[in-house]
Amino acid sequence: MARSYSTAGAAQYLTERGVRISVSLLQKQRTRGADDTRDRGPCWSRDPEGRCWYDQEALDKYLIEKLSARRPLEPAPMPGNLRRRDEAA
Repeated sequence: MARSYSTAGAAQYLTERGVRISVSLLQKQRTRGADDTRDRGPCWSRDPEGRCWYDQEALDKYLIEKLSARRPLEPAPMPGNLRRRDEAA
């Protein structure tokens, strides 16, 4: 049986695995409708008492999506006024 996490637990789970996210952002993502093009966060469900839960499988899928979308930054070029004289372009 898959483990389920509360909103706070889901935020901690994602953050510990490299996707920094807060409880408030997860709450905000849940309010975004189907026509909203912004990140809607991981899939979640609501129990009969109204609490929201995130399955571990949904969190892992979200992690893969977010981590695979990252691109490494290329080093910035050295400004001309900081180059050594023997490196003149």
